[in-house]
Amino acid sequence: MQDHPRRRKEPTVKKSIRTLVGASVAATLGAVLLLGGTGTMARWSDTAVTSTEQIQSGNLDLGTVGLSDFSATTITQCTPVCSAPTAYTGGAIVPGDTLSLTVNVPVTLVGSNMKAQFSVQPSKAAPANPTAADIALRDAVSISVTSIKGVQQTTAPAVTLTPSTMGTAKTVPVVVEVKFPWGTPGQYNGAMGGRVSLAAAYTLTQIAAG
Repeated sequence: MQDHPRRRKEPTVKKSIRTLVGASVAATLGAVLLLGGTGTMARWSDTAVTSTEQIQSGNLDLGTVGLSDFSATTITQCTPVCSAPTAYTGGAIVPGDTLSLTVNVPVTLVGSNMKAQFSVQPSKAAPANPTAADIALRDAVSISVTSIKGVQQTTAPAVTLTPSTMGTAKTVPVVVEVKFPWGTPGQYNGAMGGRVSLAAAYTLTQIAAG
């Protein structure tokens, strides 16, 4: 009986490699599937933070008026025809005199929608413990505002201001006029030697920008 040659076994290396590769792919795929299916809340997300922005409030301010804020003070004599104005350097006034002085009021306006009303209320008063002459002079003279920032004024002196209308100016010029009437002969004799205090109240109030 003739022996048949033994059949050699097929090499198993390739199979083993395929098995290993297949197992590796399956394991990797399983890991990917496991990663992709880890709960329903595992969505991708991203966040970003904007740069910090700051805002700043504006400013409305009415400065203190001092003697250094007075300028261009003139005196005119009207009898009733008026003379040319000349510089007033102080001294007593007499009937027929008109004093005109410019007060530069410090004003600050800051803000995109800043709009304000600037008003002036002049006043006169006799000093404490007044004499008859003080009262007579107080009653004789008048004080009024003739212009604010170049705008002529009448009964209720006021103008509207904004940062753009102020421009680079730091003050608002207010022209105040003090009149001692010429009168009739002897009309103001009682005011001789009298004294009177003159003042003005300045108000700066924000109003709606629209």
